[in-house]
Amino acid sequence: MAVTVRTLAERIEAYFAACDDTRERMEQKNGGVTYRQVPYTLAGLASHTGLDKADLLHAAAGKGPRARLLAAALRRIERHLAERALMGELQATVAQALLRELCPEAPQEDDRRLVVVLDDREGWSG
Repeated sequence: MAVTVRTLAERIEAYFAACDDTRERMEQKNGGVTYRQVPYTLAGLASHTGLDKADLLHAAAGKGPRARLLAAALRRIERHLAERALMGELQATVAQALLRELCPEAPQEDDRRLVVVLDDREGWSG
């Protein structure tokens, strides 16, 4: 039986809420503070919605309310993984592998390289 868009939206939000509920503050020895939580992943979203990962990606590429809902969820996962990696809360290589799952048909670059582009709006670099 097909899941309604409303039920799918509820399952998606429940997945993100469950991940967010695991967020914990970690005091570091140097006095700094960091945060740790279960990261958003395609596998987690698929499991929580009851969809296969490939079916979820295929449906998100389609048209209509279901596709828009799933595409938004995938963008949220992408943003979360990239931000956690940039903040040092998630290893870059792990984030890279998880991000690659979101777009399996994209040509793969050298797996040993991670490119970070920084914008120097203040002109401090030169």
